[in-house]
Amino acid sequence: MNPDLSSNKVVAIPAGSFYLIGGPSRVEVLRGAAEAIGKPIVPGETIHIPENKKIPFEFGERAEIRIDSALANPAEKIPERTIPQSWDDLVYRIYKEHARLVFVLGEMDSGKTFFSTYVANRLFGLHRKVAVVDCDAGQSDIGPPCTFGLSFLREPLLFLHDAPVDGMYFLGSHSPGLHLLHALIGVRQLTWHALRREATVIVDTTGWVAGDGGRMLKAAKMDILLPDLVVLLQRERELEHLVKGRPEKHMVRIKVSKKASPTSPTVRKALRENLSKSYFKNGSHLDLPLDSIFFYRCYLFSGQPVTLKHPNVLWAERLPAFEGTLLVVRKPLTKTDRAKITQAVGPNLRVLQSGDEQGVLIGLLDQKQHCVGMGILDRFDFKSRKVRVFTPLRDPAAVRGVVVGSVRYDPDGTESGFIEPGTF
Repeated sequence: MNPDLSSNKVVAIPAGSFYLIGGPSRVEVLRGAAEAIGKPIVPGETIHIPENKKIPFEFGERAEIRIDSALANPAEKIPERTIPQSWDDLVYRIYKEHARLVFVLGEMDSGKTFFSTYVANRLFGLHRKVAVVDCDAGQSDIGPPCTFGLSFLREPLLFLHDAPVDGMYFLGSHSPGLHLLHALIGVRQLTWHALRREATVIVDTTGWVAGDGGRMLKAAKMDILLPDLVVLLQRERELEHLVKGRPEKHMVRIKVSKKASPTSPTVRKALRENLSKSYFKNGSHLDLPLDSIFFYRCYLFSGQPVTLKHPNVLWAERLPAFEGTLLVVRKPLTKTDRAKITQAVGPNLRVLQSGDEQGVLIGLLDQKQHCVGMGILDRFDFKSRKVRVFTPLRDPAAVRGVVVGSVRYDPDGTESGFIEPGTF
């Protein structure tokens, strides 16, 4: 008879049992021991499972647990391990061959992050220095959305979002589609940083594996990183087009778990916004001096200032070569305004209206151009030569650069739209 795990009471679990427990739930191991995603769970330890997540628990010995859950039936007894032997075989191969770089491919909802977490935990248990590079900016686990993250494991983890962020690269969007070049730069920077620390690096990628952009991005990442092993998490042969012509000795093919379940776009957006809201929860406004910071990935502040005496113009600068003149104006230019300004500076005008910057997501860089956090633009004050941003960072002196993204956020972290890269 299966034990009743539906209520908040102590339940005895027989040795050799396997359970799939969903969230939101709190699982407390009172006696015995368990394992989940390659992480040992000892008596007295409490595991918090988030909403829309399911975690497989393995009980190698008799145990007593208590589940406190918002779900009527949070636990499902399953007949066998959800972790196939092929995963453990791969861990052994990585360990035996001293593989330094493991590149994980898979469609959306194929369990790439779960797989990466398991492999990282197992390697950590074998006393290897392990790092995970998370380059899924839409469903970030290491660092906030719109960034790539790097973490060196200090202990086994159930969820990578609990890992410390040891490196962050600001992509500027939930998707690499409009930022292909910067996506390559980001994964290269974080991966090489981890390799210099002599870690085994697991690169967890996005599920964008088809179409011109998906094919090009994945191929370029493999060309740049030259991984020791490429793991294809696939149901049939849906990833084979990505590795044609590549050395077969570097390929590892693993079937997607039958327990891997799809996540709807609505749930994905909710999960992403929850992370963003958490990131900006303790944010405040910070004034940064325009004259001592640089702006990256934008036209604004990349030219030479121009004095243009016109009541509607707040800022003007001459851009390089054929790019013309950039203007920041109080309100849209009339035909008369445009004619007068064109007569003064030439016909090629790039016009921004004051206030359009409000809500644009930005990356904040230190003096070495490393991303130290994110912010949300509030306004440019050209008179006082300052830009006001909303950010959890507290020290304006730590910020020497601003990277302009292509999404908009409300101050609470709610998504509020997109802008075309290059707008600013």
